[in-house]
Amino acid sequence: MASAVGVTSVSESRALIDDMRTNCPEAALLVKMINRDDFSAAQAVDQILPLTKAAADEAFRTRDQHGPYHADALWLHADTVGANIVALARRVPHGQQSKLVDFVLHLQKTTVPDSNRGGNLQLDGAIFWADMPEMSLKLSEYQSMVHENKQHFENCHAFVAQLSEIAFQRYSEVIGWNVYPMTRVLEDDYVLSREHVRLLCIWLIYAPNKVWSDAQQRRSRKTGTTVREFKPEFWSQWKELLQNCQKTPSPETSDQDTQALLRRALGSISKIEAIENK
Repeated sequence: MASAVGVTSVSESRALIDDMRTNCPEAALLVKMINRDDFSAAQAVDQILPLTKAAADEAFRTRDQHGPYHADALWLHADTVGANIVALARRVPHGQQSKLVDFVLHLQKTTVPDSNRGGNLQLDGAIFWADMPEMSLKLSEYQSMVHENKQHFENCHAFVAQLSEIAFQRYSEVIGWNVYPMTRVLEDDYVLSREHVRLLCIWLIYAPNKVWSDAQQRRSRKTGTTVREFKPEFWSQWKELLQNCQKTPSPETSDQDTQALLRRALGSISKIEAIENK
């Protein structure tokens, strides 16, 4: 398989993945996992765990040297893993992210015994790795940034959509990433945008059950004084919008890749409708 991130080593990745924490074993493992067919997500998790245990031992050994914010080896390890996962989610094309999603799932199912204090290893109450300390924070930080690279933002949306679909943490129960593009496209003053149409397609492709549930349960989110809410009737409106983009392409939606996304999204809609209408 061609390299998903265009690199074969951590040192070669620096130019392309400038926000990864390079020159560390965590980054080396994740880049290796993405680029090599013979290195699975489960193997990567197996090799992350000794790093977690070593970081925990170092943090315990130097526990009197750090302040209340855990700027120690264990926090740095969690922060590095979280940052590198998000960095790769931005760069790896959304059609090739299955291994990265598998890695997160395998890691979340793993707990690490605390050999120094007993019980499961924790960071500020977050269990390694069941609570995936720091990763959700990194995703939130990226979401709040200005996104000049639309492809990176699209890839990260697809990554979060896949996590939402498989009920990772509370992502299946809350709305955040999907609420703006999916409600904005239905507003009266909306002017067709390639970015929003593509994000709508991505959520319908990678998280159709999540989107259906959001609409049926009228999930809402308040940002400042603005409340955005999903509604059951949005489902048919999204379908109509995508059908119109397909039948009468505008300059915003006529390119081959966007038309391919439209076909896949409409296929996902049909599958959900077939299940719900039984």
